[in-house]
Amino acid sequence: MVFELLIRRPAIPCVLSLFYIFSALAGGSGNAGPGRGMLVAVLAAIPAAGLCAIATERLIRYAASAGALGVPRHVDTLRAAQIAVFLLLVAFPWLIAIEHDAPWLGAAALLIGGAAGGTLLVGMGWLVALLIPLVWIMNAEFGPPEHWLAWPALQWLVIAGSLAAFWRWMQLPLRMQLLAPTIQVAFADAGHEESDADMVDATNLSPPQLAEFERKEDNIVEGAVRGVADGSLSSAGLALGLGFWSGTAWRAVGICSALGVVAVTMARNGYLLRQPQIIYVLICLGTGFLALSRVSTIVQRWKGTAAEQGLLLLTPLWPSRNQVRSLFLVTLIRVQVGAAVSWVAISAILLGLKWIDPSEAKYGALYVIATSLVACSYLWVALGSREAKEWQISAIVIALLAVTGVVLFQFGAPLGPLYRAAGAAAVLIPTLISYLVFRFRPLQFPANPKSRKADV
Repeated sequence: MVFELLIRRPAIPCVLSLFYIFSALAGGSGNAGPGRGMLVAVLAAIPAAGLCAIATERLIRYAASAGALGVPRHVDTLRAAQIAVFLLLVAFPWLIAIEHDAPWLGAAALLIGGAAGGTLLVGMGWLVALLIPLVWIMNAEFGPPEHWLAWPALQWLVIAGSLAAFWRWMQLPLRMQLLAPTIQVAFADAGHEESDADMVDATNLSPPQLAEFERKEDNIVEGAVRGVADGSLSSAGLALGLGFWSGTAWRAVGICSALGVVAVTMARNGYLLRQPQIIYVLICLGTGFLALSRVSTIVQRWKGTAAEQGLLLLTPLWPSRNQVRSLFLVTLIRVQVGAAVSWVAISAILLGLKWIDPSEAKYGALYVIATSLVACSYLWVALGSREAKEWQISAIVIALLAVTGVVLFQFGAPLGPLYRAAGAAAVLIPTLISYLVFRFRPLQFPANPKSRKADV
């Protein structure tokens, strides 16, 4: 169950786990003392927040499904997994931090607070958002964060509030079990409802809400299947057939761009880390990981719909494998448009305000492009393989080579042009090989279900 909560769809957890590598490097270097121990705690608290958010989202989904199906003893199973997650992400790193001379109270406040914030991001994100103006006020009244965050009274307050958040988190399986019968059902056709009144009862929607929902669904389906009768399938139609959305949420792109500029503004004014360059780097990595997560969704839907893909192949007007290969390429571009536009908008605004240098924007582009190439390679290797595997070792190797290549390209300039050339090669050559595998090997469509471990 811990595997299901944390590791399933491993792209984002693997990236977050890099912080643990940085934490281990920090623990083994520098001067011994409380400062090094607190750095270890900070680098462990960041992935703890992200992994707890992932675990909470999946916990809610699994508990709701199990409650609706009446699965026995699922609450006890999920609670045992929650305890294991807490020990793995909070207790164990805390012991390591105090082993490196970190103050036990400060390390506990960092780790418990970070993990609790991650659990609140799902469902109560507004509460986490309220911390932003609170930090502004504290900075204005008491100076930099490292001063007032060291107060024992504040640390005890953080621990108390975090434990209350964890108590809420532990109650989620039982709450979702009780709420499961009232959760809205998006498609209730499986119940064979014969009238609009039956559909209203089955979906827990009012008649106007149901009518609006059906109108939106009809528009999506109509746009996706346009041209199918003439033998021309679009990338939106392929996405609909596999069960995911390939469009761009432009409203979300605008909001994320505005939040990125606000975050850099806060850093420039000393409200957030006081390091706008670091905030910009994190924004670049975040947009890249957003593109990676959307491509990961394509791979997971492709792995989980082998039976549906077999049925699609039987339709008279289904396109050839080369045409499907082209549709995957178009879809690969479509799902990354939002992340790319968000990064371009943020970088253009910051360059226009002269808050970042062109060299910083250049390296930001390097991070985004490298992450996008890793995402493309992930899909290409999966579709060009003989079997659909849960863990694509070649994709992990490509990701590690990309990280090495970015480091060599950025920091290898003082060592000579050969190091930068090696860095570029470490990023580009594996991507080229992945594309050639995808282009010339038989397309695995439908996904091979024989050795596949993903759920169908």
